[in-house]
Amino acid sequence: MSPQDAARIFPGAVASVRNAAGVEVAATVRSVTPTLKPETRSATVVLSGAGAGLVPGEAVQARITARGSGQPGFILPEEAVQSLKGRDVVFVRTSTGFAVRPVVASTRSGGQALVVSGLKVGERVAARYAFLLKAEIAKGDEEE
Repeated sequence: MSPQDAARIFPGAVASVRNAAGVEVAATVRSVTPTLKPETRSATVVLSGAGAGLVPGEAVQARITARGSGQPGFILPEEAVQSLKGRDVVFVRTSTGFAVRPVVASTRSGGQALVVSGLKVGERVAARYAFLLKAEIAKGDEEE
């Protein structure tokens, strides 16, 4: 991390914490050290609200939305975004199962996709095994 990157992290910034099992928990930056450790180029960031579903001492991955970070949108596991009939889609949870929702994924990197349109805050999407939902739709198309 560079000093410039560290300066973009601020109290109140939105964050998420994911454990090895893929459980993701929303969090907020409570504080950040003002300087980097020269030998490790690291800063300490304290998050709040990230306790549920996490075990003390467990290895986790944290994502922090820094000041001036790129496009707004939703970061999803890349496997949640499927290609169906040439379009990017996700499967949104409904009261009766899942519905296909066209989305625009602007970037994909490190196993994650940034979805910039097509989703609303609070909607739940299938991530792991989304390909099985896609396969069921494809199987139905073949039967017709």
